[in-house]
Formats: sequence, C-alpha cells, structure tokens
Amino acid sequence: MKKMILTMLAIFIFATGLSFAQSQETKESSLSYRNIPIYRVLDHKDVYIVLYSKHGVNVGKVMIPKRWYTEKPKKLQIRRLDKGLDAFMTVVYKDGEFYKAILTTPNPKTGDVWAVAEAYTDIGDAANAETLEIEF
Repeated sequence: MKKMILTMLAIFIFATGLSFAQSQETKESSLSYRNIPIYRVLDHKDVYIVLYSKHGVNVGKVMIPKRWYTEKPKKLQIRRLDKGLDAFMTVVYKDGEFYKAILTTPNPKTGDVWAVAEAYTDIGDAANAETLEIEF
C-alpha cells in the first residue's frame, strides 16, 4: 500500500513538472554578436583605428570614437586577453542594430597589437559617429 501511494505521488509530481515545463515559453535574446580577428589597434587622439580580418584574406578598417568608452551607456569596452591568444573584436547587436564593441587584446594599450597613429591621420567625422559601420 505504501509503495503504491509513493508511486502515485511520484507520478503526480512528475506530471506536474511536465505540465509546468510545457507552459513555459522560451524567449530568444534580442542580442547577437560577431567575433572578428584584429591585427592592429592604432591609438589616435579622438578614435581607435582598428585593422581587422575581413573574409579571412582582406584587411578592413573601422574607427571607433574614444568617447564611447566613457559615455553612459558604454558603447566601447576594452578587456585584457591572456598571453598567447589572438586579439579580437566583438561587435554586439541588439534587435539587429549596433549596440556595443568590445576590443579584447593582450595587455590593453601596451601589447604588440597596439600602436600610435600618426597625428596627421585623417579621421574625418569618425569621432562624432553614433554607430559602428563595419564590413565583414
């Protein structure tokens, strides 16, 4: 009798759990991202000039305003990558629109990936950009 009651109780709990699990809706995240290998980050007075791998054989160039690093909400994050790994940039999109860029490099601003851009480098209006236009 005890075994039958315990069995019925176990079945009831299992069935309740299944019905609860089925009633839960799964929601997809509105965020997506793309990781891109980077070759060099040139530090300019107003922007970071990022040279990145484009289709694995070409080199692309994108300029990221430095003010994005200090604005709220941040559109730029720079993080340290462990030694021996290759630098990359993560471009995050929210609902298909640019959301933020994350530069991941060994020894931020002092490693082999970092260099200083010439002072006369023409950056156009890149320092005032509100979004990141990048070709993959």
